Amino acid sequence: MVAVDENGTLDVLIRTDLFGMPSDDRFPNLCRTAAAHYGAELVVVAMAGPESVWFQSRHGVVSESIERAGGFCETAILSDDPLIVEDVLADERFKHHPAAAGPNGVRFFAGYPFHGPDGERIGVLAMFDLKPRTFGADEVEPMKVAVDWIESELQGAQDLDRAADVQRAMLPRNLAPLAGYEIAGVCIPAKSVGGDFYDWYAIDGGLAFTLGDVMGKGIASAIIAAAVRAVVRSAAHESDVVEAVERSATALSTDLGEVSSFVTMFHARMRASDGLVSYVDAGHGLTVVVRVDGTADLLVTTDLPLGTLDDGWSSHQVTLEPGDMLVSFSDGVLDLFDGTLAVVDEVVAMAREASTPRSLVDTLERLARRDGAPDDVTVLAVRRGLANDRPNGTQT
Repeated sequence: MVAVDENGTLDVLIRTDLFGMPSDDRFPNLCRTAAAHYGAELVVVAMAGPESVWFQSRHGVVSESIERAGGFCETAILSDDPLIVEDVLADERFKHHPAAAGPNGVRFFAGYPFHGPDGERIGVLAMFDLKPRTFGADEVEPMKVAVDWIESELQGAQDLDRAADVQRAMLPRNLAPLAGYEIAGVCIPAKSVGGDFYDWYAIDGGLAFTLGDVMGKGIASAIIAAAVRAVVRSAAHESDVVEAVERSATALSTDLGEVSSFVTMFHARMRASDGLVSYVDAGHGLTVVVRVDGTADLLVTTDLPLGTLDDGWSSHQVTLEPGDMLVSFSDGVLDLFDGTLAVVDEVVAMAREASTPRSLVDTLERLARRDGAPDDVTVLAVRRGLANDRPNGTQT
């Protein structure tokens, strides 16, 4: 037998959001399907915790966990091969186990161990029955297929987690302070990774910033988002703000067509000396300037997203006066309210109440995390400070 690496086991369970959680939809039908196929009374996908074995998914089982020491599941997890006990009362290891006591005690057990993404043995697909039964090699094979699927799901979850780490690392964190301005942003994917992104970086005499929204969710949209971000950044030294959008459209035209996707994007270059913002809105339409006097200007657009039948993009200008805040957000924010464009007024109201871009972003982030946003939620806010503001620079 090979002992379970408890630290490694707990690590993989935490990484895949499985540790200590009740049954979720990761294995929605597996236990029910196995129970129907084998005619088994009880079926569980069991995970090894430090002191107990808990059931991530279960069929016919009331409890969520059992003690680990000396149990059927622990023995199976520690086994090199599937553990088949055709008659519990005839097996010296288990005939005195409390679960086998009484007329309704366990009489049959079959367990097939499975491994985490890094090869550590972390759990078992297990079946219990209240009567003895024979269990041949042909019946073990479907369990192996199910276990292979479990391991594939865990590997996929880890791959998504790693992709999410990369995606988060690509978001801007620290920036040399831009005197007189504050900036903040957040991106909350609906899944592990998503198609929204925001970005900002220093340019000669100011700051460039972008918010993009790729149609769809998940890994495919995340790949497109990363590509758009990279191409936009490649135009950092171009003075024409349209160049970044046109370059992105050219680079991705074939790829976007093949996957039937498109990208809405707001991209801007801001001059620090006077707050002049030159921008392109490629079908995004969710950017608003909230003035220090409480009024607001929605930066409307008639230009189309990247990946559609476009006729080119045009640049526009707006000036941030001292105290003004520019807020750009993805359509996932609309879903936090009633899903209509009336939500723009909600965002404007929040911006009026917010003392800084950071506080506005934090408010929307709390809403998204509290309510479980169905779509990616991304917000980018830039504020030009008042003359009497303390110089606190960039906020991230």
